[in-house]
Amino acid sequence: MKSTLRCSIIAFAGLLASAAVLSANLYTFTLPLSGLQEVPQVVTPGSGTATVTLDSETNELTWDVSYENMLGTLTMAHFHGPADFGENAGVLVNMNPDLGSNTGTIVGSATVTNEVRDNVLAGMTYINLHSSEFGAGELRGQVIPEPSTYALLLGLGALAGVFVWRRRRSV
Repeated sequence: MKSTLRCSIIAFAGLLASAAVLSANLYTFTLPLSGLQEVPQVVTPGSGTATVTLDSETNELTWDVSYENMLGTLTMAHFHGPADFGENAGVLVNMNPDLGSNTGTIVGSATVTNEVRDNVLAGMTYINLHSSEFGAGELRGQVIPEPSTYALLLGLGALAGVFVWRRRRSV
């Protein structure tokens, strides 16, 4: 009986935590940028990282991108989509970067459409940094949910399953 009560309390806490996670409006993505992700791939010493945040209720998309050592100087930066890995697509959001450097940061935000929001959440968008050396793009990174988010949701789902199983067993 004590074991069932303890398991029920733990499962209930897990359900509350999962409800909080599932009702959260803020999604954060961290991604590397490289020439190897370009289609076709480009050889460059350049690299970068990006942190992207999306509020699914207000559709506010924010980004903080750092890049360095590009062969060319920055000419444009965009979110593209819908596209999976290995696919190219049109521009969805212009990042309005400061141009003309091969090392720097791009920080900004935009309110996006529901369609763009859905593409971001589905992992069907990418960031592309275009340069004077590679007009189609020198650095690219796919915006995808982090595996830890999926692991958390699966773990909470399993905890809820234990709660249901224990409850049925005790009836």
